[in-house]
Amino acid sequence: MTGVAQNDPCYMPSALLSKSIADYNANLKDLQSFLRSQPNILTEICTEQSAKNTHKEVCNVVEPTIINVRTSGSEAANDAQKQI
Repeated sequence: MTGVAQNDPCYMPSALLSKSIADYNANLKDLQSFLRSQPNILTEICTEQSAKNTHKEVCNVVEPTIINVRTSGSEAANDAQKQI
């Protein structure tokens, strides 16, 4: 767990954090209802099964993507392409 000092701009008091989480959960119910009502938008995958089966289900619904990284020809660009 990471700690954030109270004087940090990212700090949120626990009462506000709790309210924010409650709001998120309430909105999530509405969002899930909407997504479930729309065909071909949402695919639910049970993650309580083995990781291997979960991965297999994900691969069945996610299209494979091929990424072709082209460089400008400079040495720095060639090094960046190799890193990618």
